Amino acid sequence: MKLSTKWYFVKLRAYAIVELERMNELSSIQKVQLGRSNKVSRWVIDGLQAYVEAKFPMTDQEAAELDLDYPTTAYRLFRIREKKLSPMKYNQPTVSIVCEIEGAFKEHLAGIRSDEEGFRGTDNEIPVRVPGNEEMEMREEKEREAREREEVIMNGLEEQARLRELETLRVRVLEEEEAKKKEGREKQEAMRKLRMLEEEAMLVVEEAEREEALVREELEFIRMLEEEEKKEEAMQEAMMREELEYTKMLEEEERQRKMTTFQWN
Repeated sequence: MKLSTKWYFVKLRAYAIVELERMNELSSIQKVQLGRSNKVSRWVIDGLQAYVEAKFPMTDQEAAELDLDYPTTAYRLFRIREKKLSPMKYNQPTVSIVCEIEGAFKEHLAGIRSDEEGFRGTDNEIPVRVPGNEEMEMREEKEREAREREEVIMNGLEEQARLRELETLRVRVLEEEEAKKKEGREKQEAMRKLRMLEEEAMLVVEEAEREEALVREELEFIRMLEEEEKKEEAMQEAMMREELEYTKMLEEEERQRKMTTFQWN
């Protein structure tokens, strides 16, 4: 794998990639390291994704190896893993892990893919002499099958990436629609509460007006009672004055009668 990449043996390199994937014996750290050194972007993504989805966090040794040539790799993976484990904490739309990795390692993956494109051109391998035509045909058949498998894998990966993007877009649209519905419900609830407050305010005003009318009626009744008391007091004073006048008149008549009787005597 290393030599085929170094010397641009494109067919042999493609065959090595397919065979290593078929054996499925590479660990996460090996996928990342080999993907970086041999310019296989999907291995890097698969290895990084495995660390994010792992049940237990990476060890200090793995973090050191990941950061050896590419500092902050472990830190970026920790951030993506944190978002995956605590999505409500960051209050952000749900995004696939691959998209998170693509965003966090955008420049790094772009460099690998740029170098990876160089292995899609014409194969400049030095021809290898073989004992007979049969062995050459078998080798060419294997190389053709390897290319076909690689194309199928790449097409599958591209399709998966496209589906992930569509799913991400669909989720984002649904979240935006839900946010709009939620905003609409919140506005309706706010209007309902406002109407309730206005109705309560009207009831309070009506109650205050009724109390004010009762107070006015009570004041008017008190004023009438006071006027009647004043009239009664005035009548009593008039009667007392009449009684005094009548008493004075009787006394005067008695005094005159006495004087007349005295004169007769």
